[in-house]
Amino acid sequence: MLVNLLSVAFILSVDSLGVGITYGIRNIKISIKSKLVLLIISFIITLLSTSIGFILLTILPDWLPNMLGCIILLCMGFFIIIQSFKRQSGITEILRDPAMSDLDSSQTIDSKEALILGLAMSVDSLVCGIGYSIAYNFSFIFPFLVSIFQLIFLSIGIILGKKINSISSLSPAIWSRISGILLIFLGIIKLL
Repeated sequence: MLVNLLSVAFILSVDSLGVGITYGIRNIKISIKSKLVLLIISFIITLLSTSIGFILLTILPDWLPNMLGCIILLCMGFFIIIQSFKRQSGITEILRDPAMSDLDSSQTIDSKEALILGLAMSVDSLVCGIGYSIAYNFSFIFPFLVSIFQLIFLSIGIILGKKINSISSLSPAIWSRISGILLIFLGIIKLL
């Protein structure tokens, strides 16, 4: 149970590393206040999604939740991979090019911009939280882990981006694809 909890939280947070690297390369700063906004948004969205999954778990027949949870994880994995190849607008575009969340081009993400970034970074958590909760049961620890991991990966990414300026051609979509592949892998393992 704990391994599954940590694995899914890790997978949902890995694309934050790519976002952080992009910010580091472009020398965009995120204040502590903005990081707190990101943490709160991530926690609320993941808690909401796992709560929905728990409600579904209580009303679905016994044989259905495991299968449904696995299908959601698999579909979300494929969806994340497909979206990483498409040009999108709005929230999806911010994940493809995180610097777009710096709306005023100030090289600093303020709390309003952090709200937009937090929503973009938590889209995966919304659907996957439902799937996780159905497949593995509800846990209050899960939303906390997802938000902490996202913040840690974002911070590590910023540090790496500043140190490895030569990889600026590396697309942030790579991290979304890795996240999608890992979700598919987790869904397949759960089905077996």
